[in-house]
Amino acid sequence: MHPSVAWRVTTEGLVAPFVVQTRAKRDRIVGVHGDAIKIAVAAAPEKGKANARVVEFLAGLLGAPRSAVVIRSGHTSHRKQILFTGRTDWPTLAAALGFFGGPTGGEQG
Repeated sequence: MHPSVAWRVTTEGLVAPFVVQTRAKRDRIVGVHGDAIKIAVAAAPEKGKANARVVEFLAGLLGAPRSAVVIRSGHTSHRKQILFTGRTDWPTLAAALGFFGGPTGGEQG
């Protein structure tokens, strides 16, 4: 059985859970951690530096502007809900980020 990330499509875009490891050697997608994608960033979790790096890293990975990646919740936690906007091909986006499984709940389309 493959791990499954609980991502969902809403009227705003695709929302997915992330677990963020800070102060890593390098920025990277680690893999699946429970129902979330685990990523590592080199930035420290102080004064918003790690959150800014998460947005910058994910936007760069997707070739999207930083404004298309929004931390919806978890600003002071290692668990975050991240919204990706500006795309309509959500399955391709999910594949680019390495998500497994399909959407859970939320609106489709």
